[in-house]
Amino acid sequence: MLRNKTNKSGSDGKKVLKLKIKPFKKIPTLPSNYEDVTWEKLSDAVDAIFNKAPLLVKTTNRPNGQLGDGQEQVSREELYRSVEDLCVHKMGAKLYSRLKDKLEHHTSLIIQRLASQIRTNNIGDDLPSLSNLLESVGAVWTDFNSALSSVRSIFLYLDRSYVIQNAGCMSIWDSGLHIYREHFTTVNEGVVSEKVVQGLIMTIESESGGMAINRDLVKQLLKMLLSTGIYRTKFESLFLASASASFKTEGLSMMADLNVPFFLQHVQRRLQQSHDMVHAYLDATTKGPLVAVIEDNLFNPHTGMVLKNGFNLLMGEERVESLGMLYKLMERVGKLQDVKEALGEYVKGKVEELLGGSDSKDEVDKLLNFQSSLKLVHQKAFDGIEIFKYAVKDAFEESMNNHGNKPPMLLCKFVDAKLKQSKGITEAQVEKVLNETMSLFRHLSNKDVFEGLYRKDLSKRLLFRKSTSMDLEKFFISELKNDCGAGYTSKIEGMFKDMNMSEEITSQYETYAKDTKGGAADFSAASNTKMELWVLTAGYWPSDEQPHKLSLPPSLVAHQERFEAYYANKYQGRRVEWKHNLSTCQVEFNLPSFKSKKTLEISELQALVLLCFNDGHPKKMNELLETTGIQREELAAILQSLAMGKVSKDKGTTRVLTKSSKGKEILDSDEFAVNASFTHKLARIKIPNISSKKAEDEKEEAKALESVNRDRMHQIDAACIRIMKSRKTMKHQDLMGEIMSQLKFKANAQDIKRRIESLIEREYMERGEERGSYNYLA
Repeated sequence: MLRNKTNKSGSDGKKVLKLKIKPFKKIPTLPSNYEDVTWEKLSDAVDAIFNKAPLLVKTTNRPNGQLGDGQEQVSREELYRSVEDLCVHKMGAKLYSRLKDKLEHHTSLIIQRLASQIRTNNIGDDLPSLSNLLESVGAVWTDFNSALSSVRSIFLYLDRSYVIQNAGCMSIWDSGLHIYREHFTTVNEGVVSEKVVQGLIMTIESESGGMAINRDLVKQLLKMLLSTGIYRTKFESLFLASASASFKTEGLSMMADLNVPFFLQHVQRRLQQSHDMVHAYLDATTKGPLVAVIEDNLFNPHTGMVLKNGFNLLMGEERVESLGMLYKLMERVGKLQDVKEALGEYVKGKVEELLGGSDSKDEVDKLLNFQSSLKLVHQKAFDGIEIFKYAVKDAFEESMNNHGNKPPMLLCKFVDAKLKQSKGITEAQVEKVLNETMSLFRHLSNKDVFEGLYRKDLSKRLLFRKSTSMDLEKFFISELKNDCGAGYTSKIEGMFKDMNMSEEITSQYETYAKDTKGGAADFSAASNTKMELWVLTAGYWPSDEQPHKLSLPPSLVAHQERFEAYYANKYQGRRVEWKHNLSTCQVEFNLPSFKSKKTLEISELQALVLLCFNDGHPKKMNELLETTGIQREELAAILQSLAMGKVSKDKGTTRVLTKSSKGKEILDSDEFAVNASFTHKLARIKIPNISSKKAEDEKEEAKALESVNRDRMHQIDAACIRIMKSRKTMKHQDLMGEIMSQLKFKANAQDIKRRIESLIEREYMERGEERGSYNYLA
């Protein structure tokens, strides 16, 4: 109650008016029907919201204070205040209950209308009718969300007071969704939810089949299922089951007419579709199960068929993109080991195919190209993972070493061809090829065979000056040394030392020959003959047949005797053995018809035969045999090269001699003479020996392999003695295993047994008292 009170006047003489607040004499009370009247107003507002009508409420007082009926528009703020008043006066519990009942009523009407639509329109299992239902449900859900949001804003004070103080009460929003879910899943035995889920699954499947769909509608309905808490139970389980059956059928149908690249692309496309679906409308938690369904039903059951029918095709055609897809997919299902095994088998088969043919001209080139393609696939398709690298390495080693000595022989021929003088290729290119060849060399178990054959080829390149570049020679030797150690290349490096020493010895000998007076009687004649010497250490260079006695011309004998004397005096205790079959000569050839002399580049044995014709008389086979001392078979081949060489219209002929009889065979009755009609365009003419290149190579390779086998026997003996010396007593199987583990080459068990028997015979060891044991003898 407010009352006026007059105080004393102030300093200015005016009276001051003050207000004083006093409590009511009688506490005011709410009308007895206040709660019901207020709820009726709120109920009308809720009805108007769900019916999309203006917020009109009934009025109970007329202007004259008389009771009567009427309607007036009310603001949301006024409704909010009404809710607040009820809550303040402890009427929140009944208000919460009444509101739930009202929500139940309207939600029931909404779902009943949907159920009636299903019955009226006879909606079945076809996609068009289900699509219409989905659109209706989408519209209903939008309206329900809007209405529930409006109701919540009006009853917000109830949420913030009564609901928050009572733990068992759901918020108005959650309560509305709960009510919606109950009616959505139970009305008419859940026919609405069943049809909606069925329609959603069929719509999503139609998009997988290539049809365009309303993604926004699907996203809205799935969000409805997620919001009401039935996404997992009502939709996801059925969707995944349907997808599983669909992908299983799809996979089986594609296997009937398998096109591996297309199948891989199809699986990849399905996986991408699953990502797009999750991004567009599915819940993020569905991504993992959906991807698993695709992997387990569309791809995983058919991996064996894919690898069996398509892996070799993809590798052979170097289809990096498809192989990359295969790798990624197999990694998903945890079957990289299967890919590794398939890769190993493919490499074995391909290497076997390349090495199993009879044509050995380009086998190494093909192996290098194959190796390069594998590196490309390994890096770009298989992400360079180690297990595939080792699979290729193991497959190469197993396949190459199954062919015995053929791979090292092929590699030797290939390296020899690259290191010989050749046109149209730079040193950098040769170095690159040699580097790639080393990767094949590393797969060899018979590296000692390669070393023996390589020394044979190297000796020819060095002695006959056929090497492309000494830098390349040294580069390749350094690569061998880095891979196999200094012991492996010691003999090869010794050959280069001999070449360098020979140049010094030749220079010193020439000085000695000029400064020394006297000597052999024919040395004055020999002074017109220049001799270049190569002094080779027997242990470094490939072994050769023992030379037979030749009848050399006086000029060569003089040089030979003088050098032997010089060498014996300079290096006491060393013995010189001449290798005439490795020697070459440059002989001047002159005929009256020549404008200028010709120079013939021939072997020493060919030179010995031609020197016999300096007297101008014809010679027969027996006469030449006696004069030169060359063996009959070898002399026949030399005469063939001199009398039956090539004839070229452009350059001329290489037939220095003529043969009395026709035909390729050399007969004892044949008579040979200098070819007086010899003509040739070039001043320097090379006359090669006529012999079977293949037979000659096979003979030299056999010699090299024989030398390797001898070295292997010594290595087996040494390993056996080392082991027995340290163990004293060993059983047979243990000794065999130890020897094999110490050897650097793949030894045959029978060869090791033979060496053990040899050591027993030579009394390095003996058989023990216990059966199958050996004792070391000091």
